[in-house]
Amino acid sequence: MSPDQTNVIFGQSRADQALTAVVRGHDPVAAGQVINPREVRELVLIFSNHERAIDNAVTDAVRKCGSPSTGAPDVYRTLVKSQNVDDLMIAGRMEIVDNKLIWLEFDEIGWNEASYQKVADLARSEAGRL
Repeated sequence: MSPDQTNVIFGQSRADQALTAVVRGHDPVAAGQVINPREVRELVLIFSNHERAIDNAVTDAVRKCGSPSTGAPDVYRTLVKSQNVDDLMIAGRMEIVDNKLIWLEFDEIGWNEASYQKVADLARSEAGRL
């Protein structure tokens, strides 16, 4: 999917609220070493109830294009075409928490499974405060 296609799907979700954030940073490095910057784009869609959060245009699209995470209900992973680099696919993750759908897109470099999980844990924690 292209970024424009995903934006259309987000618009069709019929969410009551949408919150977005872009977080940029990097792991600490010693002086003189190259920094590997990383970026996460986050979208939190808030629905009136849990049923609407699990049954909408976004969840339909992700379930068709993505794959469920093992042992984690309502968590799916998929690939999204990069906005910046032609023919590059980046990691996307959808998670449903209560009446919220959390969508995370991770930039092209520097991620491993532990760092994906750390960001998802933080996003879930913050969404719980909304």
